Amino acid sequence: MPIFFCLFLSLSFSACKEPVEIESTITPMSLHFSAAGGQDKFLVSVKSPATVESIEALDQWCRVFPYTSFADMESPINVIVIVDSNNGAARNTSVVVHLKSGKSRLSTTVQISQARTEIEYTVTPTNFNFNAIGGQDEFIVSVKSPATIESIEALDAWCQVSVNGDSLVNVIVTVDPNNTGEVRQTSVVVNMKLRGSTMSATVHISQDPWVLISGIKWAICNLDAPGTFATHPEASGMFYQWNRKTGWSASNPLINSDGGTTWDSSDIEGDAWEKANDPCPPGWRVPTIAELQSLSVVTNKWTTINGVDGRIYGSDNDLLFLSAVGYRVNGALYYVGIYGLYWSSTANYFNYAHGLSLERDGTGPYSSARTYGASVRCVAE
Repeated sequence: MPIFFCLFLSLSFSACKEPVEIESTITPMSLHFSAAGGQDKFLVSVKSPATVESIEALDQWCRVFPYTSFADMESPINVIVIVDSNNGAARNTSVVVHLKSGKSRLSTTVQISQARTEIEYTVTPTNFNFNAIGGQDEFIVSVKSPATIESIEALDAWCQVSVNGDSLVNVIVTVDPNNTGEVRQTSVVVNMKLRGSTMSATVHISQDPWVLISGIKWAICNLDAPGTFATHPEASGMFYQWNRKTGWSASNPLINSDGGTTWDSSDIEGDAWEKANDPCPPGWRVPTIAELQSLSVVTNKWTTINGVDGRIYGSDNDLLFLSAVGYRVNGALYYVGIYGLYWSSTANYFNYAHGLSLERDGTGPYSSARTYGASVRCVAE
């Protein structure tokens, strides 16, 4: 047989030869560490003639020992995994075991995971609901040393926080009056830290747009321009003629919400304040006389708030202040600071309608000419 033919057969058989199968087991295939770190191990068993070529960790915070000169070690090999402490978020890496047998190579991965740094704390309570008046309440934050509180912040300007204490902190929450006519929500965020790790806890704050008196939800501010409330409970807002949607200034000069200056003295018809003419914001309406009368039978007194005279109705946290804004007749302004007149949606005989009057000596139902300009305090629908 020619020499070149034998050489060809030899090369062909060599090229078709199956790769050497590397038999190995690794136990366990994953390790999990707490944030404190530490060490653990896994076992690598290989069937001769295969050997462990090298073992490497893919991130510096995880190391293996031994990590060189495996060729002379007998199977099974005890691989020590050392993990640094974790000052941040949960993290993952791998340890790669490289095996060889002759010219064959095989790599197997052991998964390494580590929990985030845990900051031990309590926040009590975690939810607050205020009525439209606002006010103050408090929660307590307790943080286990060596963790500390980094900052406490409210996410909206209508809610403020102040703090006192160190590891046990009293957080005072102050909420402004709500004149938006809508429920509003925000959060107070407590930011904590431990070495390089941070964590946040959230306290939820909500505020209703009303105070509840005798089962009726009252806006805390007078109606201002149609569809809006005055800026604060003592503010005058605007005057309205009964069953009309145009607001009039509660102080001079005389001007209405449309920019006009001519008072409308024409007769006003209707058996009730019509929905189409209701100037209250969506979700609100002019109260009935029965609802206004309910105020006159609850606890009430004449008082002054921020220099404005009026009567305050209700008790505890559900307090309603109606200012003595006066009223307008034929456009002229009368009895500011002495007397207040608030419209109901209920008609009276002829060209009159029912309302609530208030003065220093008392409060009660009153009937006025429909063309008078009087205040409106809306109720929730």
